[in-house]
Amino acid sequence: MHNVLHTMRGLGRRVALLAALPAALLLSAGAAAQSWSAATTPANGHIGGRAGSALSWGYEIANLDAALWLVTTGVSADTFQYATPTSMFRFPILGPGQADSMPASGAFGLYGLTWHANAPLGYVNQGSFLLTAEWWSGDPLAGGSYVSAADSMWLDYSATVTSLLPVPEPSAAPLLLAGLALLGWRHRSRKCTAPARR
Repeated sequence: MHNVLHTMRGLGRRVALLAALPAALLLSAGAAAQSWSAATTPANGHIGGRAGSALSWGYEIANLDAALWLVTTGVSADTFQYATPTSMFRFPILGPGQADSMPASGAFGLYGLTWHANAPLGYVNQGSFLLTAEWWSGDPLAGGSYVSAADSMWLDYSATVTSLLPVPEPSAAPLLLAGLALLGWRHRSRKCTAPARR
């Protein structure tokens, strides 16, 4: 009797494992199929410009899944020194197999920064952008429903101060005006101090 119970328990465990196996295989296959890619433009993530100038990164994003929609949900960056950062991301929604790209420009892209005028020559800001997204069963704007969070993407970046603002030359106009004012003042003071003619 003890052997029969032991055999039945072992058989029950095997049946439970076999019943769970297709579900586990299905989940792992689904997870493997749910993939996407992202990259900065330029491809190495490095940009540079003069102190005081505005720079930006573009992006390339592809939904590699054959059935699910990719909905981008967030972008953030590490901290910046000597610069003011700006998110320029449009949060694209991509159907199965679709891709979207945006070159770095003044208004659109992934992220931008404006170097402070006092940024030192050769200074480098470097870190990572974090992109987050979700998987949906269809277009979220046309009845699709949330499936799961997508794996986050980390994209490395760097930005370098390549030159400084030119030092403005003193304008000749204020010097000329000061010289004329001094001449006028001296001319007037001579008139006031000159002895009266008889």
